[in-house]
Amino acid sequence: MDVAILFQKIILDETRFILKPICPVTGEYDKNYNAFCTNFDKWLSDIYEDEDELECRFSFKTTIKELQKKFGKEKDDNKLLTEYFDLCSSYCYIGYYDKNDDLKIKKISFDEIENFDYIAGFNNEDKKEEINVLENSRLEKPSTVEKQNIKINYNLTSLRDKVSKTIIDQDDAVNDLTRAIVKNLNSKNPNHRSHIMIAGPTGTGKTKMVSIIAKELNLPYFEADSTQYTQAGYKGKDPNSLITGLITAAGNDIQKAQNGILIIDEIDKKISKSPENPGGEIVLESLPKILDRGIIEVDIGKGSAEAPILFDTSNLTVICMGAFEKLYEEKLKSNNKRIGFYESDLENSNDITITRQDIIDYGMPAEFLGRFKQIAYTKKLGKNSFVRILNESDESPIKEAIEFFKDQDKSIEFDDDFIEVVATKALETTTGARNLRTIVDEALEDVYDDVLTDSKVKKYVIRKNIFDNPKKYYTK
Repeated sequence: MDVAILFQKIILDETRFILKPICPVTGEYDKNYNAFCTNFDKWLSDIYEDEDELECRFSFKTTIKELQKKFGKEKDDNKLLTEYFDLCSSYCYIGYYDKNDDLKIKKISFDEIENFDYIAGFNNEDKKEEINVLENSRLEKPSTVEKQNIKINYNLTSLRDKVSKTIIDQDDAVNDLTRAIVKNLNSKNPNHRSHIMIAGPTGTGKTKMVSIIAKELNLPYFEADSTQYTQAGYKGKDPNSLITGLITAAGNDIQKAQNGILIIDEIDKKISKSPENPGGEIVLESLPKILDRGIIEVDIGKGSAEAPILFDTSNLTVICMGAFEKLYEEKLKSNNKRIGFYESDLENSNDITITRQDIIDYGMPAEFLGRFKQIAYTKKLGKNSFVRILNESDESPIKEAIEFFKDQDKSIEFDDDFIEVVATKALETTTGARNLRTIVDEALEDVYDDVLTDSKVKKYVIRKNIFDNPKKYYTK
């Protein structure tokens, strides 16, 4: 079986383009046409061929036998392909035309690709010295593939501080999650990286934590609801589309997507065998192809121009999360507590401890959960936590209202009794902190109407009696 490296051709202008290594491909090389036919029946031109505008090219052709000689016969094909790609992906390549309009391709480092002025000079004679240096440089194996694409100068303490400015009273979960993700980014061996499970009630910040971390670390991420996915033959999305969603989130940059974060929510709903959950366990059985680190086939669309590609999951971080409501209810019963999971007197539910074995006993297959080395737990939030969120969180609806009024050259002030009522009302719902914004926005509807109709009022004071009479607000 022949092997090659797939390159993406990125056009810069009429005279320059970049060839970026994407992933290894397998198939058959046709020496008569100097072309590579992948196992997906897609033909690739050599990177030096210039007769067409095909986006995908190939280079570094070899065979599985040659890779076995180089990396060891005991390794399986996926491992051989991964190591070969590591070896070949230290550099991108810049294509340009010399003064005779002949196509030239030169090696360029990933650091230099950020400097467009440097790239633009590749067809100028005054860059001859730099070109020769690049041309004669040795193709070295990178320490890790992902360091070519992600921001690696992060600090764990500052990252936790950033997350904790939005996520209130979830210090243990924030610490566990940030540690696991940062550890993944620092691990050179893919086998040392861990996928992550987050268990905890609705409205405790599970998804928000991940999104903040991803943005801070400049990582692409894609969030999916597991209940939308079914086994083949049932109405619903195929798990294959999880990867295509991540690729889209990465701006169709496959290599960047391979270093991203995949969020799968409501994974606990896939444990049930109810008629509303067709093939739940089978869906769980299909996810390991994404969870097990290696190269998988991904169908990115219909038509020969979008044939299936190979996607390397070695550096991917998968985060599954779920509320596990019935599990918590069962733990409450066993602890001789009151049954209602969202009872207001169960402040923070700190006395409820969920273990890995509890999740297995709940019905999650042990072989599936075993792929998650780290489990983080968010705790149920009580009234005091809601008050803190309203007063302190960077995404507090109170702070956002104050900022909005400031933008209108006005001001708004909230009494403590108003915030106390909002927290109490949120505690009565089943959506946790998620409902705080709705409660505040609904209370302020008439106030916003007044502000947005050219009111001459400069200051508004909001107290708890606005819940009895929406027009009962005070102006100055």
